[in-house]
Amino acid sequence: MMAYLVRYRTDTGQIDGIYHSEVPAMLEANRIETAGIAYLLTEEVMPLEQQEHYEVQREMLVAKTELRLQAFPETLPADGQTESHVQVSPWRPCTLRVTFPQRRSPVDVALTDDEPALVLTADMPTQFAVSLVPMPGYWAHPLTVEVR
Repeated sequence: MMAYLVRYRTDTGQIDGIYHSEVPAMLEANRIETAGIAYLLTEEVMPLEQQEHYEVQREMLVAKTELRLQAFPETLPADGQTESHVQVSPWRPCTLRVTFPQRRSPVDVALTDDEPALVLTADMPTQFAVSLVPMPGYWAHPLTVEVR
């Protein structure tokens, strides 16, 4: 049976990494004492590519709630005036990370009760990649807004 060693942050429960082996004793070599980091040994099936869908609470793996990123519209003209409004559903305050080719570093934008949507526009063709900054209890699939 496959065993998993889950590395997680003790303050948030966010999973930092997953090691797997059919020999649980082999996983112990991956433990590194680090402040704020803990490990959970489990046999629960966890797809490695879906680690952001889970967190650790009270030394148990718990599925996070899925949020949905929505853009209205998802495609807009490169006229510098048309806006795409990106929102999260169901609504909750969060931070979105926006990545686009014209900028080297991503930009984090907080959605709040006062500003519940991210507004995007561009005057040249591009693609905005929008993702949820990891947060306790929630995850979302990334979204692409295309400017043509």
